Amino acid sequence: MAALQVWKFIFHQISSRRTRQWTLNTYEDELTVNGWKSFIQHDALAEFHCQVCGNQWTSIHAVISFKMNKWDQKVNMKLLGQKCKHCENNFIRPTISEEIIRVILKNLINTIRKNIYGEVNVPRLNKANGGHIKHGTHKTWLCEACKMGICRHHVSLTIPESHTTSRDGYHAGTNNSCTEGCIGCICLLIVIVVLFVTRDLWANTLKAFFA
Repeated sequence: MAALQVWKFIFHQISSRRTRQWTLNTYEDELTVNGWKSFIQHDALAEFHCQVCGNQWTSIHAVISFKMNKWDQKVNMKLLGQKCKHCENNFIRPTISEEIIRVILKNLINTIRKNIYGEVNVPRLNKANGGHIKHGTHKTWLCEACKMGICRHHVSLTIPESHTTSRDGYHAGTNNSCTEGCIGCICLLIVIVVLFVTRDLWANTLKAFFA
């Protein structure tokens, strides 16, 4: 995780007139006090390093949660973690590059301008994945944001019997409904082809039967 000072420096460096007096800090426990609004940055590019086994991985599914308070002009953030696929112990906080931090904080500032101050002509939010789009499917039980129910890719926290991980990404899994649908389509296609190829044989058989 980048030092909080880096986040604070970039936040004030790119702040608009509206957010110049705002402060940025971190939080651990969920904020339930009235007056706080949420912004969640999904699919951020980040690095993770397990201190237990030394495993390292890159993910484009990192999630950062922000809580904004207009009256106190405060933003509290939490970098949500992922578990190591080998240890599955504690959630590991992500390390995010300054380039991606800048994108995330610009999105935060534009969200404050739009959702807190009601500005209209606000730029659209930018992707924080660093241009990476290909990735493995999502292992929800290794994702802290999924556990909290705020991950964009959250489906179920049910852990399968086999903990398999794909080679091309951090998260791996299967979609049974898609697989069954594909099998059904293939079977239907085979039946159609067989009927088409044997249509003359069926026609002759019917003629002989009714002759």
